[in-house]
Amino acid sequence: RRQRQMCIRDSKRYEKSIRLLMESYKTSDFNVQAKAAIISLRSNIDKWDDIFQERCRPEKKIQIVSPAFQWAQSLGNVYINVKYSSKLDSPGYLEVANETVNFTERGIFLSGDVNYENNILKFLLSLDLFGDIVVQNSTWTHEGVGRAYISLEKKKKKKKYSALI
Repeated sequence: RRQRQMCIRDSKRYEKSIRLLMESYKTSDFNVQAKAAIISLRSNIDKWDDIFQERCRPEKKIQIVSPAFQWAQSLGNVYINVKYSSKLDSPGYLEVANETVNFTERGIFLSGDVNYENNILKFLLSLDLFGDIVVQNSTWTHEGVGRAYISLEKKKKKKKYSALI
């Protein structure tokens, strides 16, 4: 709310400054150097306007979404294929920002942001696992086409999980 108030205040100052410059430019009292400076400022107005609009645009709505995922296991590892979509059979979002994956001995946490129709979809996946994993040997990669691949090393090898979580 405070930033919105600052944007409104800055907007009024910005508009007043531009109006004064343009009115002053029309008078014959200005010398050639001052008019040249105003022309230069005028050429940068669009750039400043873009910066201002970016800073003061209304905040985007954030929607929390659980990504679709599949898992498989071997005797020593668990593999998780995550799709940045709500269903496995629908297309995934290609441009994922702020993608992070954190491992603990008993779980994983994945998050990523997607811009969609002037809103932000925040994909969150938090899993408390059936068994312990070796954190330092667990990895993840962004596979492109809206997917992430996670490989977890089991702490107790040669033991199959009856369920992932």
